Amino acid sequence: MAEQLLTLEQVAEYLNVDKFTVYRLLADKDLPAFKVGGKAIAGYGSFKNHCSYFPHSGSVLPTLADQLGDYEWTKGTLHFPIDSPLPKALVVNLVTRRLEQLGISPDGSTEP
Repeated sequence: MAEQLLTLEQVAEYLNVDKFTVYRLLADKDLPAFKVGGKAIAGYGSFKNHCSYFPHSGSVLPTLADQLGDYEWTKGTLHFPIDSPLPKALVVNLVTRRLEQLGISPDGSTEP
């Protein structure tokens, strides 16, 4: 499968930030992500007024909408207050759902 590259504007829309924020994050190499088997499964960022969780998939958050409560979210990002981290159970469910999408078991091995 060919690698799909996104434009700066597409990344900004996906992350629900402006393109200057994306440029700054890329220039500063400040867009952390956790990878399993070379695949990004979760990312995060901190901004002036909120923090964000990035599931690296447009379908993770909609499938867990009933667990997102009053958090603001789009397909590609979940915003939460700077002074209030996401509940551990929610993070576990977010990461588990992403791993399931990629066919990776929680121990990092590829499922048959």
